[in-house]
Amino acid sequence: MKRSLRYGLFILTLLILNPVEGYLQTVFAPVGATWIYADGVEDTHAFTFADRKKYTVEKDTVFKGVSCRKVVIHDYGFSLPSSSYHHYTGNAYYYTNGDSVFRYSELFDRFVLYLRFDVSEGDTLYYPLPEITNPEMLHEDSSFCVIVDSVRMVTLDNGEEVRRIYNHVWLRDGIVEDEDHNYYGFQHWYVTMAEGGGGYYTERLGTIEYKINPLSPAVTTDEKYFDIMCYSENDVLYTDPYRIQPCLSVPPMSIAQTDPFIHVICYPNPASGLLNIHIQSLKNLGTAKIWLSDIAGGTVMDIFQGKISNGSDWRKATAISRLPNGVYLLHIQSESGSTHQLVIKQ
Repeated sequence: MKRSLRYGLFILTLLILNPVEGYLQTVFAPVGATWIYADGVEDTHAFTFADRKKYTVEKDTVFKGVSCRKVVIHDYGFSLPSSSYHHYTGNAYYYTNGDSVFRYSELFDRFVLYLRFDVSEGDTLYYPLPEITNPEMLHEDSSFCVIVDSVRMVTLDNGEEVRRIYNHVWLRDGIVEDEDHNYYGFQHWYVTMAEGGGGYYTERLGTIEYKINPLSPAVTTDEKYFDIMCYSENDVLYTDPYRIQPCLSVPPMSIAQTDPFIHVICYPNPASGLLNIHIQSLKNLGTAKIWLSDIAGGTVMDIFQGKISNGSDWRKATAISRLPNGVYLLHIQSESGSTHQLVIKQ
């Protein structure tokens, strides 16, 4: 329910403004731009869920009669203790008008305001919610109110100065469930309460996810949820120097076997002490490198670097007892191919 509630609250952040066709894409996300998001980790007594997301601007297009940009979304997740894995794909559509970015909302079936940079400290933004196909889901006079706490200049690690906007919302304490069991919050101007916490978003880096999402109900929890790792544009990588672990490289976006000529067996898996790695190669891999990374792509252990010949039967036992419990990726990268294998430490 938490995840459904967050998604519903996120949808209700989108504000009503009628779009005009044909805006130039000068501020937000040129074609080819990519966002990578770090893990969202949700821990309960029953399970641990880890997620990472990749957004790529695919092309300029026309959607619902509006000139916009199509963004392809890849969502990868792991769940413990079931060790299940998922990969979802989807599309989103955006356009830019000056310092404002608009996104298509399926709930409201129109483009609505998503990011706004031309604000000042102390600004209060009050908007009515758009009409939706099922008006019974919303009370009368529902509205949306955002308060801008501050606007600061920050310097990215490439030296560029950009604006960062901190804000919070005023939120009525109420939700409603639709027929698909999605949960949506109500915002009311005349019965408001401070939800606390707040969020922020950053010019250039922008955001298309929680944590630094603008103009949205910001819920303060103990969970780590979709913090941006990095943003690349025209082969230039932008990272946020305020992250504890900067995004130095783009992590692999799949754990599937990517080379049918390399057969990898890891056992036991899950493992607690020794992890046995068995590689059967049907071709000459040449110089190969084998290592473990966390789910965000950061190297946690170098295992091997050297030659793996054609028809070889390579084996190695590696002690992983010092690693924290969790989900890891075993990487095998060679001159002739690469593959990844999911490894669980418990």
